[in-house]
Amino acid sequence: MDKVVDRIIAHLKLTFDAERPPPPQVIQQELLMAAEEHEEYC
Repeated sequence: MDKVVDRIIAHLKLTFDAERPPPPQVIQQELLMAAEEHEEYC
C-alpha cells in the first residue's frame, strides 16, 4: 500500500516531511487531558 501512496504523491508532485508520531503514552495523556477539560465545561 505504501508504494501506491508514494506513486500518488509523486504523480501529484507533492512533497512533505513526515514527523515521527509521538509515543503512545503521550497520545493517551493528551486524550485524558482533553477529556478532563471537556468535563469542566459540562
